[in-house]
Amino acid sequence: MKLLSKVMNSLSIHLNDKTIIPKIVFGLAALVLAIDPVLWLVQTWRDPSYDSSGFIVFCICAGIFLWSITSDRLSHKVNLRLPLFLLTVSSLTRLVGQVFAINVIGAITLVLDVYAIGHLAAVGFRKRPISPGWLAVCFAFSLPLERIIQRTIGYGLQSVSADGACLVLGNIFDNVRCNGIRILINHQDVLVDLPCSGARALLLLLLFYSACMSV
Repeated sequence: MKLLSKVMNSLSIHLNDKTIIPKIVFGLAALVLAIDPVLWLVQTWRDPSYDSSGFIVFCICAGIFLWSITSDRLSHKVNLRLPLFLLTVSSLTRLVGQVFAINVIGAITLVLDVYAIGHLAAVGFRKRPISPGWLAVCFAFSLPLERIIQRTIGYGLQSVSADGACLVLGNIFDNVRCNGIRILINHQDVLVDLPCSGARALLLLLLFYSACMSV
C-alpha cells in the first residue's frame, strides 16, 4: 500500500506539471510523423534493388545503445532544450517531406532523432559512456546513402568525372570533343559513369570508424 501511495503521489506531481500535457502531445505528434520514414527505411532494407546492409548497421547501433544504457547513470542533469529543439526541427522537416511526398527527407531526419534520444538518455554520462553524436553518425549508415548521394549530387560527380576523363583523353587522342558529360572520340560516344569504384568499401570504413568513435 505504501508503494502504491508513493506511485500515485508521483503521478499526481507529474500530472500537476503544466508542461506535461504539451510534452505528451508533442511526443505523440513526433511519433506519428516518424512512422512513414521508419517504414520507408525498413522497406529499403528489404528491397533487393537497394542492396542495403542497413538492418545490420541498425543492429550494431542498437547494441551500442543498449550496452551503454544498461550501465549505471552518473549524476548529471540533462538539458532538455537541445534535444527538444532537434526533435522539433526533425518533426517539421518530416511534415514538409510528407506534404511533398519525399520520403528521403523524413528518413534523413531520423539521424537527428537518434542524437536527441541519445542525449535524453544521457548516454554520455554513464559508466559505459558513448557519444550520442557518433551514434547518430553510425545510424546514418543504415540509410541507403549510395542511392541518396546519386540522387542529390550524382550529376555533379558525373560532370567532374567527365571533365577529368576529357582532360586525360585529350592528351592521348587527337579528335576529342567534350560537351557536358558527353565525350566524343572520332565521332564515337564514350560513356562516363559515376566515380563510384570502391564506394561501398569506403562507406564500410567510415561506418567502422564512427562505431569506434561512439564508444
